[in-house]
Amino acid sequence: MVTALDTLRAARAAGVHLEVDGGRLLASPRERLNDTLRAALRRLKPDLLALLVAPPLGAADRVAIEEHLVERAAIREFDGGQSHPEAESAARSEVLACRLLLDRGADTAPGWTLALLPGLDLADAHRHAQKRYGNALLAVLPQPLPAGVAHE
Repeated sequence: MVTALDTLRAARAAGVHLEVDGGRLLASPRERLNDTLRAALRRLKPDLLALLVAPPLGAADRVAIEEHLVERAAIREFDGGQSHPEAESAARSEVLACRLLLDRGADTAPGWTLALLPGLDLADAHRHAQKRYGNALLAVLPQPLPAGVAHE
């Protein structure tokens, strides 16, 4: 029986990127979809939607984001001469946080990891992650930054 993970792997192998938009499953580029893959995507849509939704950020990931933003803001404030509020705002606007779904092999469930990518848009983040993780990369999802940066 073909599972959602098998279908996600087949999509990746065909060069098809899957993403979730609300309750919709989007596949691109559509011209790379064959009839078998299209049918599997339709049949397994609920399972694929569940697989492609990252779990909530854990405490360690929230701390990592906060530390990264504090460091970037401090650099802008002390080296760049920006005011504290300007530095915090600039740090938040220049960092893209993404959740990456990585394939860990046939006998292991895929897992999510956090990537903090300053200066990249989502397309660049996907290319960067693809270069780093190769065929292990199953999905790249933007992760909203938690509200606020620690004040020091």
